[in-house]
Amino acid sequence: MKKYLIAFTAALLMGVAVSYAQSYTRNGKEFSSVTKTRASEPVRKTGYTWKDSKGKSYDIYMSSKGSCYIIRTSAKTGKEYRSYLPKEVSREIAKELGK
Repeated sequence: MKKYLIAFTAALLMGVAVSYAQSYTRNGKEFSSVTKTRASEPVRKTGYTWKDSKGKSYDIYMSSKGSCYIIRTSAKTGKEYRSYLPKEVSREIAKELGK
């Protein structure tokens, strides 16, 4: 019984390893791996604006899942990042846009 369990576990692990194996393409004598890239979601402006506590105004964007966010720029590094808005705001905008 123990031998069957070991054989079953080994077969299961090999099946999982094969399913997660990398894909490749062949071009003559050259092989190259094919990586799967995630498609970036398109930026959708909602037409609404968000005013922060300092009085600065930002355009509101909506993600593909329906969450609303604004794009801020860090004062220290200069990098842009998303700042998500409360869920109530997202629900209200989605309701007005019919989504």
